Amino acid sequence: MTDELLAKNQEIMNSIKDIKMEVYELNRKIDIQSENPKTGRINAEIFEKYYSEKWKKLDTLIKKYTDQNSNLKKQIIQAKKKLEKKDKSI
Repeated sequence: MTDELLAKNQEIMNSIKDIKMEVYELNRKIDIQSENPKTGRINAEIFEKYYSEKWKKLDTLIKKYTDQNSNLKKQIIQAKKKLEKKDKSI
C-alpha cells in the first residue's frame, strides 16, 4: 500500500514539475518576447507559433507512444506463442 502511495506521490510531483515548466515557458515566450512595450498587447503570431509548436510536439509524442504500444503488443503475442510451444512440448 505504501509503495503505491509513494508511486502516486512521485507521479503527482512529476506532473506538478511539468506544469511549472510549461508555465515558465509560456511566460518567457508570450509575456516577455511577444508583448509590445508601447501598447502592452501580445503579438498574436508569436502566441500562435508557440501553440502550434506545442501541438506538433504532442502529435509526435502520440505517434511515438502508439508505435511503442504496437511493438509491445507484437512482443507479447510472440512471447505467448513461445510459451504455448513450450507447453505443448512438455
